[in-house]
Amino acid sequence: MKTRFAPSPTGLLHVGNARTALIAWLWARAQGGVFVLRIDDTDTARSQTKFIKALQEDLRWLGLDWDSKVHQSARLTHYRTVIDGLIARDRVYPCYESADELALLRRAQQAQGKPPRYHRDSMSAQERAARARAGARPHYRFALSPEPVVWQDLILGEVSFGGHELSDPVIMREDQSFTYHLCSVIDDVDMAMSTVIRGVDHLANTAAHIQMIQALEGPPITFAHLPLIVGADSRPLSKREEDVSLAGLRELGIEALALAHLLAFPGGLAHAELMPDTAAMAERFELSAWGRSPQHFRLEDLHLLNGRVLSQRPFRAVRETLMMLIPGADPIRLEALWDIARENIQTQQDMIGWWQIIEHDELPLQGLADVPPGIGADFLAAAIELLPPEPWDEKVLKAWIRAVGERTGQKGKSLFGTLRVCLTGRPDGPNLTTLLSLMGRARTHARLAACAR
Repeated sequence: MKTRFAPSPTGLLHVGNARTALIAWLWARAQGGVFVLRIDDTDTARSQTKFIKALQEDLRWLGLDWDSKVHQSARLTHYRTVIDGLIARDRVYPCYESADELALLRRAQQAQGKPPRYHRDSMSAQERAARARAGARPHYRFALSPEPVVWQDLILGEVSFGGHELSDPVIMREDQSFTYHLCSVIDDVDMAMSTVIRGVDHLANTAAHIQMIQALEGPPITFAHLPLIVGADSRPLSKREEDVSLAGLRELGIEALALAHLLAFPGGLAHAELMPDTAAMAERFELSAWGRSPQHFRLEDLHLLNGRVLSQRPFRAVRETLMMLIPGADPIRLEALWDIARENIQTQQDMIGWWQIIEHDELPLQGLADVPPGIGADFLAAAIELLPPEPWDEKVLKAWIRAVGERTGQKGKSLFGTLRVCLTGRPDGPNLTTLLSLMGRARTHARLAACAR
């Protein structure tokens, strides 16, 4: 079992490509196989070292490693040798149409309701020879055969393409630089890839690539095409305006494990059991769980999963990050706050707000405007009058809340909800008595007084 991830280092790694990398890695590890990182940097004009470094950092952050790494830029001479051999066998041929002529051909086909497809007979042999004599620089295409292409997809089942549905792909540009198609297939054959996992938008490419594999006399390769990944509005994620790069998600406070769960399982949000890491996920991973339905990627789902991940994290796992987010914090008090607040947050940044609640004397409350209807100054006056001296524990604070309720005739939400809003500025949150123990009497008194003003 051998899979690969072959990104182009022309930008930051986005969710769609990250999902492909993750699924290929999980499939290889689930089968006890090999995972290769292949950097598709044949486009020397657009490939940048900073993006190569960034995508490797992103993959490691996501919990992925690789058994070997290959740069396609180191294999350019080999690609040219293989292409020259295919030219000699008439499987690769020169084309002299200009970009404007090809655009005109596409428009004409679209006007007739036909899919854009290059016709080898669009230019006569005499015209090609004349352009060659005039010094025109050709691009090169792979000559597809007209026979149907059929394969058994690991996700989609049987897939077939008729020869008339495919267009001879460009494999080398006028400047002698290579496109993605043939170089990728040459590498897959040379590196003995057993499974290629990609998005369903590559189906037509796969049909062409199977013919290229056959032309190179390579062994059959198994393909698996993941469904389209779309946003909440069902638009393809790649066409959305939001930043869905892994770097952008990290800035939002997203945990790698939460993203991995959302991407690795079709029902990522509903997955009952959160696994501790990607290695454990590989033990449970099944490619057969995927189907044809588009996978929705919603930030709100990701934040909910993020909260679930954080709720299971011990303080030692988040201590370093929290100490950076809240410089100067007392680690003992911070750990005590984490233990009660971690089930009420969606990102570690949310802890800043809870820290301010236990450390600041006053909050920017709106006074009685935040208090449920029917509760006024008498309620707050009673709460202040009955506030017990320290030391505080849960028993003391529960007795205080009960006494306030008896004095004012309030109970349930009217009692607890009002105290919570006045003391934290929020309608919900961690256990109130434990939170008040961390706040202390002075800050609790100050909050009640501020709410009464």
